[in-house]
Amino acid sequence: MYSCKKLLSLNFGRFGKLTREYLPELIPWTSEGRYLIDKRQKGDRKELDFKWTLKDGRNIRFEIADEYDLVLVAQQMNDGFVREVNLCKALDSKFNDFAAIHFEMIKRCLPFRGSLLGFHENKLVCFRIIRYIESCDFEAAFGPPLKPGTEPKVVFKSDYANDITKLPSKNEKCKIIWNFLFTCEHQINQFIPVGTKKIAFGEAVFVHSDFQSRSIGKAICHASEELAHLNGCEYIANITVAKNSSNIAFRKNFQRLFAFPYDKYIVDGKIVFKNLEDDATEANVFLGKL
Repeated sequence: MYSCKKLLSLNFGRFGKLTREYLPELIPWTSEGRYLIDKRQKGDRKELDFKWTLKDGRNIRFEIADEYDLVLVAQQMNDGFVREVNLCKALDSKFNDFAAIHFEMIKRCLPFRGSLLGFHENKLVCFRIIRYIESCDFEAAFGPPLKPGTEPKVVFKSDYANDITKLPSKNEKCKIIWNFLFTCEHQINQFIPVGTKKIAFGEAVFVHSDFQSRSIGKAICHASEELAHLNGCEYIANITVAKNSSNIAFRKNFQRLFAFPYDKYIVDGKIVFKNLEDDATEANVFLGKL
């Protein structure tokens, strides 16, 4: 059985020094279907009462991820990120471009016990990664709050090359997307309703290709938002970079706080994200009431 006990003590803070050799031993993919197999024993995680049965009879069980799922979750997230996310595909990204930062991100999310994993038998088929943020950490996570007597104002710089240069990584593709998402996240605080004590932030949703178009994504999102509400979160925020994910947020009646048009993300005088495969023209930042 793979273990993350030693991995949890590693320092991922200095991304600029991370290379493939600093990552843990990865889990082998199955030869058929490209799945990651869960090796943990039944009962190791807390299982939700909520289950999902497909029309073909396959059952999906949902369990709360914890720190010992670091390799399982980070490996699957990073693989899906570079294979499926429109921004990554536009940069022709590879697994190692984002592996270090994703292992660090997942390491920070799992202790909240707000992320859900979906399994068919012992195969990981879906997940939703969520972190919880208390009001005392809103500014660090989401930028400065709204000043009294003012209206929210989203700021786009004329060029982001200087910001990207300052990031602690040697991987340019990683820095370009990292900076784009950071720019979105760090303008959210001015939209958070006054008096809010705790919110959830949706980092990622994954559904294996063999299980897509069966409402599993909708099911795990609903379950994770119910869990966030039970854990004291009043709202959930998320950034959608693809057309489909933005449409889902609109259908859920989430409030769109602002959009970041891709033609306004300029690096060294050039538009980075254009002619995306899903024809998306902007990223959207949403806030939903739980």
